[in-house]
Amino acid sequence: MPPRARSEFQVVGDEDEAVEIESDAEEQLLSAFASARAKEKSQVAAVEVQRYQGIPQRDAGGKLMRDDEGKPVLGPLVLYFRRLQPGTLMNMRSEFTIKSPVRRAGRTQYEERFDDEGFALHIAYIAMMPWCRQMYFDNQKLWGDEAVGTGEEFLQHRLNLGELGYCLEAVQQLEGLGEEQIEQLGKSSKTVGSLLPGRFG
Repeated sequence: MPPRARSEFQVVGDEDEAVEIESDAEEQLLSAFASARAKEKSQVAAVEVQRYQGIPQRDAGGKLMRDDEGKPVLGPLVLYFRRLQPGTLMNMRSEFTIKSPVRRAGRTQYEERFDDEGFALHIAYIAMMPWCRQMYFDNQKLWGDEAVGTGEEFLQHRLNLGELGYCLEAVQQLEGLGEEQIEQLGKSSKTVGSLLPGRFG
């Protein structure tokens, strides 16, 4: 497990003092930010859903994988996920926190309840690679007689809570969250997603 970043504080001067940054240092900083973001956007997490077998295998870019004879390689359903826009996970956590008014001692207070299942479902859906989402869940031909009206609802019908949890954890790994932060986001289970290099951001 990589070492965690540490925060160190120093008193550097009065608030009114301006910090001068050399143009070379500024360019290097911008370059470092851009390089890190480009690398993050190229990372893809893969989650195997072993319950579904005999599925034509595709790489993270959606390209069909073939054996030496040119036949499609078959295996479990593999879902690919990419990093979300910065801040999305925390914003979604707030959105899926339900506040209910409760009267106590003549005063109205609010109790919070986190919708774990709704959060995991939504994050798994929006973080899934677009081609993967379109092929497996947005494809209405696959819905059959399921009582669904959207790809996200079909995803809920096809994956159980454990599988959704693995998908959520794969996304959290891409976000670089530690175990404590994962638990704060309403999820703590075994690591399953693997990071794959590529240009799919």
